[in-house]
Amino acid sequence: RYIVDEESRLSELAVPLIQQDKVIGVIDSEHPEKDFFKPQHLEALKTIAAICVSKISQAQADAEAQKARQAQIEAEHIKQLDQIKSHFFANISHEFRTPLNLILAPLQKKQYPIPPNEVEMMARNAQRLLKLVNQLLDLAKIEVGLMKLERRNIEVYRFVASIAQSFQPLAEAKNIQYQIDIPERDYVAYFDPDKLEKILYNLLSNAFKFTPHNGKISVYLHIDLPNKLRIAVSDTGIGIPDNQKDK
Repeated sequence: RYIVDEESRLSELAVPLIQQDKVIGVIDSEHPEKDFFKPQHLEALKTIAAICVSKISQAQADAEAQKARQAQIEAEHIKQLDQIKSHFFANISHEFRTPLNLILAPLQKKQYPIPPNEVEMMARNAQRLLKLVNQLLDLAKIEVGLMKLERRNIEVYRFVASIAQSFQPLAEAKNIQYQIDIPERDYVAYFDPDKLEKILYNLLSNAFKFTPHNGKISVYLHIDLPNKLRIAVSDTGIGIPDNQKDK
């Protein structure tokens, strides 16, 4: 029982809380009568003390386990971030490789002077490299949600044909039959040229990456009126594994 008053205490019983040979606290009991406590009271208090130590130990073990789980979660998170970074840099390296190959292809022919159309293509791919560098600098914008579509009215047939034709030297270097099925037609569409360029470069660079020498790659573009743009890139490469097709 607990007595809260100013009455003097003539009996007191105290038992230390011992954990791993260290005293971590004391549990005690007081009573106003002299010589009140008997051996059974001491045994009872020792039992209570043992229960308290057990509960404290369990709480500490739970806290340590929680800390360990949190550390494991953080380690997994760091591991995932490292994997994302590795995947990101692998993709960026792939993005840089394509325009570099398209610049190198005319140079490897050792045909001087380089034809004007190929010089123009090299300049266009040098600009592509510069854009990729700028995209790396734009990562901060993406992280804070400031990257937005910047749509403009553009001649879509000419835009797509220009990108497709820039891969022609690479096709010649790999002896690939490269078919561009994009008719000459005036059609203004409202889109973000940077985003569509990324899509086309990704599709075509993958097609050339996974199509062996003497293979075939085709690019097809068609407008399904009133407002649907259909682009298809096909190749005779290794194809996409079944377990990856849903991605």
